Amino acid sequence: MWRHRLETFLPTYKATRVIVEVVAESTPQSLLQAYIFVRVMAGVGVDQLAEHVAIMEEASILPISIAISALNLLKVWAELLLGARTAGVPMQAWLLQIWEMGAGKLPLDAIRRGTIKELVWYRAMTDAEWSMLVDAFLQNTSLVKVDLGAEQGGKLTDEQIASLADALGKGALPNLTVLWLQQNRSHPQIVAACEPRDIDIA
Repeated sequence: MWRHRLETFLPTYKATRVIVEVVAESTPQSLLQAYIFVRVMAGVGVDQLAEHVAIMEEASILPISIAISALNLLKVWAELLLGARTAGVPMQAWLLQIWEMGAGKLPLDAIRRGTIKELVWYRAMTDAEWSMLVDAFLQNTSLVKVDLGAEQGGKLTDEQIASLADALGKGALPNLTVLWLQQNRSHPQIVAACEPRDIDIA
């Protein structure tokens, strides 16, 4: 139990940590460095040159630090944009999902990275969450059991069933052996997608 929780938590923590570091640490630090650099350079005059030589030498490295922080910010933004486009959801929904992963929501990052072997999820999902989950399934190679039992979360919609069946038909979850859908277990599209791969439907 604890091992499963740890395997789920670590990738989730990493995905959330990156955004927190950029927003709460890197960006404010870069703004402070830019302010210090401008103040130092603007305060240097003929009469003050001797007094500011030491400070100028230290401040001369600030543009390099600011440039590195800016590149890191662009890298994180590009990764977020690519993730949202790949999942087919708006950037706002993608950012919200990453943030909520830290609060025990869908472990999408752990699914994508293939660090967990079982997924048990009973809560109802929004269309955006479902779209991201199916995208994560397409990238996963570790899940052996997926339990999307609808007793507590409500029956899956026909659109959700169709997208899941389509993903399975495209080779998603190649190591999957058990798929728990309960109310949806006899859906024709699911049966057609699982039978060729000998996936047990419950």
